[in-house]
Order: sequence, then structure tokens, then C-alpha cells
Amino acid sequence: MSFFITKGRLARLVSASAIVGTMAVAAVPAFAMAASDCAPTGFIRDGINLTAAQISGTATGSVDATGCDIGVYNPTKVINADIHGARFYGVVVNGPSTVNTTNSRVHQIGETPFDGMQRGRAILYINGADGTISGNTVYTFQKNGIEVRGMTADGSAPASDTSFATIANNVIVGRGHLADIAQNGIVILGNASATVKGNTVSHLWYIGPADTYATGMLVDTAKVNVSANTFIDTEVRIDGVVTAPVLGHWAITVRPHGVHVDLRTGSKPGAQAVASAKLDWKIKVDGSVKLHIKQGFGEHASYDKSFKTGSGRHVVQVYRNDHLVRQVVVR
Repeated sequence: MSFFITKGRLARLVSASAIVGTMAVAAVPAFAMAASDCAPTGFIRDGINLTAAQISGTATGSVDATGCDIGVYNPTKVINADIHGARFYGVVVNGPSTVNTTNSRVHQIGETPFDGMQRGRAILYINGADGTISGNTVYTFQKNGIEVRGMTADGSAPASDTSFATIANNVIVGRGHLADIAQNGIVILGNASATVKGNTVSHLWYIGPADTYATGMLVDTAKVNVSANTFIDTEVRIDGVVTAPVLGHWAITVRPHGVHVDLRTGSKPGAQAVASAKLDWKIKVDGSVKLHIKQGFGEHASYDKSFKTGSGRHVVQVYRNDHLVRQVVVR
């Protein structure tokens, strides 16, 4: 199966989710929403003013949100927390503020027992929120693991501020092969962008009706850069178009008064790279650019330089995508 599914299929999936979510409103009465220690947030979903176990401040340690709709709403940061028990969301960052969610566990987010309603999303950044989401373990959730959306608070329109997150080194574990709901690991939708790297996403598979899929990463924007993510037992790894680095290798041979540099890219795209991507190489000698090329897959270039005897010490540097990867001194 291709890693990149058509936008038409993506639109059908989003529409189907919206229909299911709408049907679910009538099934659950509003008076069943919250326990007495849950505070209203003003964040409206399914016509409900959602409540939270904690609003603002630093979230750390155990946050038991049983009986609440949200675990933590608009915190200043989340660190070393264990957030669990909420029906709609584990963590919500709503609005143009910078919040980091790190080294925490977010789990048991959704209905009890789990069902097919489109809620139960562990971490949500929305409406211009930004920050780093890293080092977390997300599991036992109903719909989505980590979600970044550039939508207004009520989800009705794109937000004027772009939501952005660096999503790095998280472990996201789905509930396996399910017939009642199509889960997603990482979701980037609307007026949003993200850098997604080093995450491990697993056990996401939908065995219900055809033309609906569980995904490791669901994207509807081209503003997503991915690298070094691992997908295990995941029906569709990446649904949407992303930008990923081309893998490249270099070799330097130093000889008396000279140097030879080989630059190569892989012969085929990696699992997360797109065929049109290019790798940017620069070779500098004594601070001046002597070679600047962009390589696609399977391409090879070389640079050879001899220096005059007695010309002294020369510094040869190799840059890949503007990052220094090797430096040698030739005499």
C-alpha cells in the first residue's frame, strides 16, 4: 500500500468522522458530562461546555480526570505528568500561546467503554497554539494520539494564527485492530504546521468498512517536515504530503597537498521521503564555497583539489543542507 493516499480519500475520511461525531451528540446527554470537581473551560464541543480537572498552571504528577471532559486545559507547561481518565481530551492548548508538553504519560482518554464516537484525543494544540511535544508516551486513547489543528476554538473555521508544534521522540500506541473506529497516531490539519521526528507509532489498524483507514500520520497541509519516525503494525503510515530529507553520504580522501570528496545520495527514496526532494551539498575551502549542488536520488558528484606545495594549511568543509558534516585540514 502506498504511503501517500489521495486527498479525495482524506476528505471522505474527515467527512465521515464529522458525521459520526454529529450522530454521537444525541446519544450522550449533557448532564452526564462531569464530576463535581471538574471546572468549565468555555471550550465547546458537541454543544457542551467542556470541563477540566486542571485549568492553567504547570501540570505535573498524577492528574486523574475521571468524570471530566479534559484532563488539563491551557496549562503553562506539562512535564513529568500522568494524565488519564478524561472523555474528550487529555491535554488541550487553545490559543496563541507557547506550551511544552514533555516526558509525560497521557492515556485512558475516551468513553468508558471505548466506542466509535470521534472523541478521545490525547493531546490537542489548536487555534494558534505552539510548542514542543516530546518524550511522551500516549496510549489507550479512543481516536487520535497527538493532534495539531489550525482551527478556531469551535472548530468551525481556520484560525488567523498558525498552530505549530515540534513533535519529537514520542511513543504512540494504538489499541490494535479495531472495527468500531479508525485511530490516528499524529494528526496535522487546517492552518497548522509541524516538525515530526524520531517518533514511534504502532498498533493502528481499522478492520471496519472499506475506504476508511487508520493512519500513523494524517496530514492535509504541505507544511510538515518528517524524519526518522518508525511505524509498526500501522495500516497507513503517512496519509498526505510531507517533506522529508534525502539520505546522503560523503567520503573524503586526503593526500599530500590535495583532497578528493565524493558526494552520493541513496538509490531510492526512504519510506518517508518524496521523490522530488533534493539534498543540498556545499564544499568550502578556506571559507569560500567551491562546489554547491543539489542532488536527487541515486546521484553522484565529486570534487578534487590540489594545492601548491608550500601554500600552507587549508581547511576543507562539507555541508549537507547547511549543516557542517565533515571538516579536514590539508597541508
